[in-house]
Amino acid sequence: MEAGSTKVIHGIQKRMTHTFILLASYNGARFLNQQLDSLCKQIDVKLTCLINDDGSKDATVNVLKQYSDNDLRFSLLDLPVKRNATKAFLSLLAGAIVQDISGNIETNRLKNNNLFSYCDQDDIWLPNKLDAASQHIQATIQKTGANMAPVLYGGRTLAVTEDNREIGLSPLFARPPSFRNALVQSIMGGNTMVFNEPAAKAIALAGLCDVPAHDWLSYQIVSGVGGVVIYDPVPYVRYRQHGSNVVGSNLGWKARLNRLKRAWHGDFAQWNAANLRVLNRLSQHFTADNQAVLAWYNKACSSGAPWTRVYCLYKSGVYRQTFAQTCVLYCLCLMGRI
Repeated sequence: MEAGSTKVIHGIQKRMTHTFILLASYNGARFLNQQLDSLCKQIDVKLTCLINDDGSKDATVNVLKQYSDNDLRFSLLDLPVKRNATKAFLSLLAGAIVQDISGNIETNRLKNNNLFSYCDQDDIWLPNKLDAASQHIQATIQKTGANMAPVLYGGRTLAVTEDNREIGLSPLFARPPSFRNALVQSIMGGNTMVFNEPAAKAIALAGLCDVPAHDWLSYQIVSGVGGVVIYDPVPYVRYRQHGSNVVGSNLGWKARLNRLKRAWHGDFAQWNAANLRVLNRLSQHFTADNQAVLAWYNKACSSGAPWTRVYCLYKSGVYRQTFAQTCVLYCLCLMGRI
């Protein structure tokens, strides 16, 4: 199917999209070929893979040059080294929005039907990952009629070992995605995220900021400005677990216990403070309702009296995906650890 053509799926007219894949690499030579090959196998989508290497010391750059020299879809950019995965991704996003892309697409100007996708260096994408995301996004836009609304898609992953043996699925979240949830929880990994141009421009408002995770920030900003967030329970990414993972899966009780310990020792409060610095700066772009939510949440984080903090947290309406997790959040609030 050629670019610009359409087909009908389940009553929804689907147009082939062009997706900008944003790949941040660092010392990933061991697994990079499998990931890049899985990008080449994506069906029903035109793609341009923009790559930022963050100063790799292994053979990563050589692997990347093999692809960029032989396939016009891959472009190795000469961006300043950030020594920070989040800043590397945000830098790639800013470059994708403003840069003219030539060679393998019909126009040098971004169109409203273009999509953007974060990409980790060590995963394996199923062949229909981008196509499935595109279908969800296009169906949402057609049903709502909001052609210029920010839309962010993401979902579950299938965790695998270093040698690609299956471990298990990431948690299935049942409560709806929203700004009230995004303030206190990231429910979808960046390696699953695909979003349209209005969402990309909203996320880019953050600039190259110091936050714990680009994916969590993306969820917060898109939901904050009133965009649509789609959570897909079907996994399309084989999420490789190894000793060099920046974050890693939260699969299993040991991983969740470790995160609880880190929250108790102040990690969550540090992450929260970093996120709030950016969100408060961008709050004028948020809906009136979400501005009110943010104001109450700020009070919950900064008030001196414990019960005042809990009251403000309640008024904010924030929630995590399970009742038990929300109870833990209130305990942390009571102890002044959010």
